[in-house]
Amino acid sequence: MKLINYILCTLAFFPISSVFGQSKSPNMTVFGYTMGKPFNIPECKKEIEKEGSYKYYSYDRASANCDCYEIPFIVSYKVKKKESVMPTSTQLQKDDTVNVYFKPTNIPDISYSEHCVAGITNSNLTEVVFFTKSSDADLVLKELTQKYGKDYTLKYYRSYDLVGNYRSYYIARWEFSDLLVIFQSDAIEGAVGSKMDRYIGDVTIRLIDPNRFNTPKGRGL
Repeated sequence: MKLINYILCTLAFFPISSVFGQSKSPNMTVFGYTMGKPFNIPECKKEIEKEGSYKYYSYDRASANCDCYEIPFIVSYKVKKKESVMPTSTQLQKDDTVNVYFKPTNIPDISYSEHCVAGITNSNLTEVVFFTKSSDADLVLKELTQKYGKDYTLKYYRSYDLVGNYRSYYIARWEFSDLLVIFQSDAIEGAVGSKMDRYIGDVTIRLIDPNRFNTPKGRGL
């Protein structure tokens, strides 16, 4: 039986400084892309593969010479070979969530994974989630502090499984007037000692009000 029930226990709360409503303007770029600006990353090379009586989409990200995105559900489409039309819903929507794969030779040092998740609102980049290695948590926190400053809050937690084993982790949070940054040192994928235990943390960077960057429909000021 997989132990997936947890008791979350707050050990300490450190208000490093008053962060809510910081007047300081944060760095709005993430991996070179600007939050609130049009999402202009190209789609990864997509091919039609054949398997038995079916054909389906397949992405070739290994040969990419730049960052590129994949639409997660596209590879799950399979149609009969005799059907000439493949699903047409491969177009990026104005509001969408995609996986952005880094150029294989240029994966950010801070990222544990070869990809990050991008949230898109009205065709603009409004959220980025990337994954970190839990054992590098303090180094990640240091790098985030260098970028977003020392004005953040920090909470420590313990995650217990049903037999009393636990793992400690923390959540750091920076909040500006238009940007929120949250770092969880360990995402607690599974119970301590279980096969689900992956020791991976994550960083979420998102706009406070994504719609603020929408293009006005009428005549503006």
